Amino acid sequence: MRFTFKRLISFLCILIFFYSSITYNVISYETILQTDIQDFSFKQELNIPIDTSLNEAKYQPIDIRIEFENPCWASNETEHSIRIAYDDGLDLIEIESQI
Repeated sequence: MRFTFKRLISFLCILIFFYSSITYNVISYETILQTDIQDFSFKQELNIPIDTSLNEAKYQPIDIRIEFENPCWASNETEHSIRIAYDDGLDLIEIESQI
């Protein structure tokens, strides 16, 4: 009896592990409302404090403090975001950012 109970618990643990690794609670990228970055009301230029033409600077994260010139809106203190884009002279190219 004791052996079957241990096997049942082991089986349930493995089942929970596989179920949790297969399912996910993530909003797919396609379901997020996409807004063209050109259409935003406020834009602010950021000066990067390093020479980005150097090979050593490519793909490196940059930590900078930003003070916004215009008021920003957010749902609350934990639900907020900003979008960063690079102006190549022809178009704005959105790049990854984390706040």
